[in-house]
Amino acid sequence: MSSNEPYVRVRIRGVLRAIAELRVGSGDEWEQRPEPTLGEADAVARLISGLSQDVHGRPFIPGASLRGWLRHRLGCAAENHSPPSGGKTLCQRIFGEARRSDETASNGDFGDAGCLRVADALLTAPPGGPIPIRHGVGIDAVLGTATEGHLYAKQVAPRGSRFAVELELTDCAHEEVRALLAALAGFRTGSGAALGQGKGHGRGQLAWESTAQRVDVLDDDAFDRWLRDDTAPIADAWRPLDIQASPALSSAWVPFHLCLQPLAPLLIADPELKKAKREDDHQPDHYFLRDRDRAVVPGASLRGLIRARCRRILITLLAAKDQGDQLTLEKAGRLLTDLFGGTERMGLIRVDDARGRFSPENVHTQTFNAIDRFTGGTAPKLLYSVEAVRPRRLRGRVWLCEELFEKDHQWALGLLTLTLRDAMEGDLALGWGKGRGYGAFRSRIRPPGARSYLDWPGLLDAHRAAIEAAVTALEQKITEEPGA
Repeated sequence: MSSNEPYVRVRIRGVLRAIAELRVGSGDEWEQRPEPTLGEADAVARLISGLSQDVHGRPFIPGASLRGWLRHRLGCAAENHSPPSGGKTLCQRIFGEARRSDETASNGDFGDAGCLRVADALLTAPPGGPIPIRHGVGIDAVLGTATEGHLYAKQVAPRGSRFAVELELTDCAHEEVRALLAALAGFRTGSGAALGQGKGHGRGQLAWESTAQRVDVLDDDAFDRWLRDDTAPIADAWRPLDIQASPALSSAWVPFHLCLQPLAPLLIADPELKKAKREDDHQPDHYFLRDRDRAVVPGASLRGLIRARCRRILITLLAAKDQGDQLTLEKAGRLLTDLFGGTERMGLIRVDDARGRFSPENVHTQTFNAIDRFTGGTAPKLLYSVEAVRPRRLRGRVWLCEELFEKDHQWALGLLTLTLRDAMEGDLALGWGKGRGYGAFRSRIRPPGARSYLDWPGLLDAHRAAIEAAVTALEQKITEEPGA
C-alpha cells in the first residue's frame, strides 16, 4: 500500500507509564470514619474523592481525557493552524469539528466527528493493594495556618502504574497516523507532559513506552476475506504497519532542578500513618510523609509556599505605592492569578514532589507537652509526639511554561527570582512546626544546561544580566499596573 493511499482502519496500541502519581477523578465521594486516637473519642468522618475505576476496581484513564490531551498538543503545533487550500487542518481531520450554527447546518454543514476513536486506558495489572489516598489542606496565605473547611482526601494511581492505550483511526491518511505517533511520543520523561488533576503539583506526568508500541492496519481485502471465512478470527485480518513517526512535539515546559537541604527536621504529616492509640501507647501522633525509603515533600506544599512568598513580595512592593489595603490586595491577586492560574485558566508554573533517601539516623522523634495558658503547668491529657525527618537532601523539579520567557511575562520571572533568592538564603520554612523550629531549609537550583547546582551567589554570577532585567520588569509592572 502506498503512503499516499488512505487507510481503511489503523490501530495504535501501547503503554503509558505514570512517572508521577495520577489522578483522574470519578466524581464520586464517600465518607470514611478513621479510628479514634487518644483524646479523640469521636473521630471526624472525612470525605474521600474517588478515582476513575472500572467495575473490577481497576483505575483507568478515560478516553475523553486522553483524546483531549492529544487534541491540545496537536492544536498547539503552529503548522496545524493553517489549513491547506480548500481543505481542513490536521486537527480538524483527526478530531473533527462541531457544527458552527443552525444557519450553517441548513447549508449542509453538520460538523464532522473526525477519524480518531480513543478507548479508555485500563491499568495493565490489578492494583497490588488498596488504592493510595493523598491528603491535603489549604493554608491561609496571611496566617500560614490551616484554613477552615479545606481538608481533603483523594485517591490516586501510584507512580509506576502502566495503562494500556488503544487508538483507532478510520479512513485516515499517512500524515494523520504519523502526527498521532508524534503526539504520543510527547509523553516522555523530562517533557512535563501531564494530564488529570493536580498538574500544577507535579501529578499526572506520563511516559509513552516506545518499545511496547504496535501499529496495525486493516485494509479492504483483508476485511473481505474475514467476512467470507466464518472460522477466521478478526485479529488475523490485521497486519503490522511499518511507519515512521514525525519528530516528537517539543515540550511547552522548561525544567529547573531543585535541591533542598534541610536545616531542621521536616514534618509533612501523612494521616494514613496515624494509628489508633491506647492510653499506654507511646507511638507518635504524626508521621512524616514517605514513599518506602524516601521522604517526600509534596509538590502542592512547595507550590503553595512559593505562591505565598510571591504574594508577600507583591503586597510589599504594591504597598509602597500607598494605594490602600483593598486595592493592593486586588492587584496582588490579579498578578498571582496570571502566574499561578485559577478556576478559569491553567497556571504557568508546576512543581514536582521533592524526594530524598533517609535512614533510621535521619528520623527525628520528639515529644511535646501542651502548657496551660493560665496556670503555666502542663495541660492534662495533651502529651503528644511527632516523627519528623532530616535527610541530607531532597530533589525535585520546578517547571516553567515557555510563555514565561516571552517579553510580556518577564515580570513573573523577576517575582520568582526574588522568591528563589529567599529560599536559597534559608529564609523560608515549610510543613508542621515552623514556630517550633521545624521546616527550615536552604535550596540550590540547576538551570537548564547547567552541570551542577548553584547557590544564590553562583546563580547571580552566571545570570546577572537576565536576573537584573527580570527584576526591573517586575518593578515596571508594579508601576504600570492599573490603578498604581
